[in-house]
Amino acid sequence: MKRSKKIDINQIVEDFTDKLIKGEKITIDEVLKKYPQERSKLRPLLEASEMLVKAGDEITAKTDKELAKFDNELWQKLEKNILTKNLKEVEKCKRVALQRDMVELKKRFEYILLLLYVKGYHCRIGEGIRGITRFIKSLFLISKMTDYAKLIKLYYEFVPYKLGPFDPAIYQDLKVLEIAGIIKRHPYKYKRPPSEAEKIDEGFGFNDESTIFTLTEEGMKYAQALARWCDKKDRKILEDFRRIKTTYGSAPLKKLLKYIYENYPEYTKESEVLEEILK
Repeated sequence: MKRSKKIDINQIVEDFTDKLIKGEKITIDEVLKKYPQERSKLRPLLEASEMLVKAGDEITAKTDKELAKFDNELWQKLEKNILTKNLKEVEKCKRVALQRDMVELKKRFEYILLLLYVKGYHCRIGEGIRGITRFIKSLFLISKMTDYAKLIKLYYEFVPYKLGPFDPAIYQDLKVLEIAGIIKRHPYKYKRPPSEAEKIDEGFGFNDESTIFTLTEEGMKYAQALARWCDKKDRKILEDFRRIKTTYGSAPLKKLLKYIYENYPEYTKESEVLEEILK
């Protein structure tokens, strides 16, 4: 039996972009026909590349000041385009989940719902998680400490960044889930001056307050349907989610980052706080 060749998404997008730049006649639909199984992931990337290439001639004719404004507007348009597509997918999944008693875990953003649903440090169902950094690291540890990322086709792809393992898709998924009315953001004011470690609660966008993420009423129903499926498939799934949430989703940031930096050093090479955390 022949092994199926692994598809390199980045290479496909790069080849498509090169052909556009050279003036060759090629369409997005032509590429998608060759890789139908990767359609959902490829389309937004190909559309973004096509938009950038088409904007090339217009860019060269602009002054530096005009270029800066144009570039910003272009990326905002690209982000909005991708955000709209993802929102449609989330809304569709939500409608199905609210109509059923149990739904199978299929999408990466559903791991966010399960993390918010299971009991945390205070032993409450639906206990919130404070700070985007804890969220990112908890999702990272799910992929490293368990095999549950393999339950779906496409999980988050973590790379080394300023605070260790990072995937910008998590920011986007949280934004889409909030727009879809599945999660809420609550501002969290510190009762005392925050420490240096607490200042990275929201990544590097710290502004003297943090954010607590919780499920909405609809988000709770969606998460319950997912939890029932997980419980039926393997009771250990929810137990491991709770263990990670309790141990790491509520841990002091310095302690959390120290654990990750010591156990997964390959994700620390871009870190801007490595020495401070490990000293």
